[in-house]
Amino acid sequence: MSREAVTFYSEATHVTAFALHGSTAVDKVIAHGLRGLVWPHCPVRYFVDEEEAL
Repeated sequence: MSREAVTFYSEATHVTAFALHGSTAVDKVIAHGLRGLVWPHCPVRYFVDEEEAL
Protein backbone atom coordinates (compact mmCIF):
# COMPACT_ATOMS: atom_id res chain seq x y z
CA MET A 1 0.00 0.00 0.00
CA SER A 2 1.39 3.37 -0.92
CA ARG A 3 1.83 6.25 1.49
CA GLU A 4 -0.70 8.18 -0.58
CA ALA A 5 -3.30 5.47 -0.07
CA VAL A 6 -2.71 5.42 3.68
CA THR A 7 -3.06 9.21 3.77
CA PHE A 8 -6.29 9.03 1.75
CA TYR A 9 -7.85 6.42 4.04
CA SER A 10 -6.68 8.19 7.19
CA GLU A 11 -8.78 11.17 6.13
CA ALA A 12 -11.82 9.09 5.14
CA THR A 13 -14.79 9.26 7.47
CA HIS A 14 -16.49 6.07 6.24
CA VAL A 15 -13.75 3.52 7.05
CA THR A 16 -14.74 1.31 10.00
CA ALA A 17 -11.80 -1.12 9.92
CA PHE A 18 -8.54 -1.42 8.01
CA ALA A 19 -6.87 -4.74 7.12
CA LEU A 20 -3.37 -5.05 5.71
CA HIS A 21 -2.79 -8.36 3.96
CA GLY A 22 0.49 -10.01 3.03
CA SER A 23 1.80 -13.52 2.71
CA THR A 24 5.52 -13.19 3.37
CA ALA A 25 7.79 -11.93 6.11
CA VAL A 26 8.83 -9.10 3.78
CA ASP A 27 5.19 -8.00 3.48
CA LYS A 28 4.95 -7.83 7.25
CA VAL A 29 8.13 -5.74 7.52
CA ILE A 30 6.80 -3.32 4.90
CA ALA A 31 3.43 -3.08 6.65
CA HIS A 32 5.11 -2.30 9.96
CA GLY A 33 7.26 0.29 8.18
CA LEU A 34 4.09 2.23 7.41
CA ARG A 35 3.35 2.64 11.13
CA GLY A 36 4.88 6.13 11.13
CA LEU A 37 1.98 7.36 9.02
CA VAL A 38 -1.31 8.73 10.29
CA TRP A 39 -3.79 5.84 10.25
CA PRO A 40 -7.59 5.99 10.11
CA HIS A 41 -9.39 6.38 13.42
CA CYS A 42 -10.46 2.74 13.39
CA PRO A 43 -8.92 -0.66 14.10
CA VAL A 44 -5.88 -1.48 11.89
CA ARG A 45 -4.39 -4.98 11.75
CA TYR A 46 -2.00 -7.04 9.60
CA PHE A 47 -3.18 -10.44 8.33
CA VAL A 48 -1.44 -13.33 6.60
CA ASP A 49 -4.69 -15.11 5.76
CA GLU A 50 -6.86 -13.26 3.24
CA GLU A 51 -10.12 -14.80 4.47
CA GLU A 52 -9.35 -13.74 8.03
CA ALA A 53 -8.60 -10.21 6.81
CA LEU A 54 -11.96 -10.02 5.05
